[in-house]
Amino acid sequence: MKNLLIQLIAFLFIGLTPTISWVAVPLYVMLNLLLAFSSITALLATSRQTDGQIEFERTSFAGRLFQIWYWTNVAIATPCIVYASTLLIFWTQQGNHIVTSRETCELNNLSGRMDVLYGRSKNDSNPRATKTLIALILFDPNRSYEKTSFSGGDGTDVSATNVQLDAKGENTFCYGSGWNRTSDLLAIQDKQFTRTKGNVFVILQTDTYPYDIIQLPAMCNATKSEDVIRFAKEQCEKIGEERLRSLRITK
Repeated sequence: MKNLLIQLIAFLFIGLTPTISWVAVPLYVMLNLLLAFSSITALLATSRQTDGQIEFERTSFAGRLFQIWYWTNVAIATPCIVYASTLLIFWTQQGNHIVTSRETCELNNLSGRMDVLYGRSKNDSNPRATKTLIALILFDPNRSYEKTSFSGGDGTDVSATNVQLDAKGENTFCYGSGWNRTSDLLAIQDKQFTRTKGNVFVILQTDTYPYDIIQLPAMCNATKSEDVIRFAKEQCEKIGEERLRSLRITK
């Protein structure tokens, strides 16, 4: 019974730790199949039946195999439990918003890129509803780039998004950002914005300056990238920003 329980615990925590499951799952399956076959075979070969029950000595070869089988499961489960517990305690997202997923779209055959953070807000009437939390649109209406690179992620308090576009013979077009989910302040390069005044940000390449950062003055609650782009274009038209007029999504 203890062996079955520790197997279930090992399997549960292996499933909760995807970054090590590519090692743990094959090891777990291979060792359990091997030890299960060996233990059962040894049990049938060395046990005796008394009053309809199978008995065997714990110090016998079969008993030792069952002990090895048990402690192997303990050895596999322990690091998975420690790793998953550490993630649960120290890396649970905090603040007023929880990022549940990210979506990336190329724009106009790499004239730009859009990164959208979707998730939930605790102060909403329906806090389980998923919506756009932050959308960052990097767009250059005058040229196309060859490749794009990304770094960032969602920590305990801050969600970081850093994007760079590269082209031969051209300066790189990039930005770095950090969103504090507790204060609801977003920093893009050296500028700081209050997200409640608008959660869609357009970073535009210009001929006279490295970039313009525009915070669109409305909240977007879209759940799809196409709707975020549509929202951005409508808001840009309202404020008289013409550089997004030709914007389209390519995936």
